[in-house]
Amino acid sequence: MRYDDARKIIRPGDLALYYRPRSLVARLQDRTGNSHAAMIDVLRGTAMILEFKEWIGSRAVTLKGQVYRNPAVINIYRPTCSPAAADVAATLWLRQMGRSYSLWALVLNGVAGFPVIKFAVDRFTRSRIDPQDTTPSPWDEGRVCSGVGWAYRVAALPEKWDPVPRLNDRLITPGILGRSASFELIASALTL
Repeated sequence: MRYDDARKIIRPGDLALYYRPRSLVARLQDRTGNSHAAMIDVLRGTAMILEFKEWIGSRAVTLKGQVYRNPAVINIYRPTCSPAAADVAATLWLRQMGRSYSLWALVLNGVAGFPVIKFAVDRFTRSRIDPQDTTPSPWDEGRVCSGVGWAYRVAALPEKWDPVPRLNDRLITPGILGRSASFELIASALTL
């Protein structure tokens, strides 16, 4: 879909997933091809990508610039919660900008799919995470790209809507978000 057409339907709180099937992260985590997640907000009429990236940290960049750099890679999903809750999620995620990227959270997230490694990490670091615990993680905890699940979960608590039911927000990956029934694809393979 062309960016100009997609921009007409994009609104704050939409989810941007980067589809890179050859990405090492995507192949190791869940083999869906989704390697990165970000949230969209509209600031002064400009669609922005709010993201956490390894080696960079958190940042807000224009969606158009990302489409230019990554043609046919970005897919846009709409959360099935209310537009008001999605807007609140975008505001929460925007307020997380300025925080550093948590490589430790990435390690915990990445080993979740490997039971033997997860057991060793849990055993020797005392970082036991209950996968079924859907209590949102603390505000000041380190974030990774798929932490957008945390923002959706916090924003939609009054509606009892959950982006990924029965999964701890620390274990959510971009692939899990893409497969979740809580999001619907509205624009795929954006190009200029």
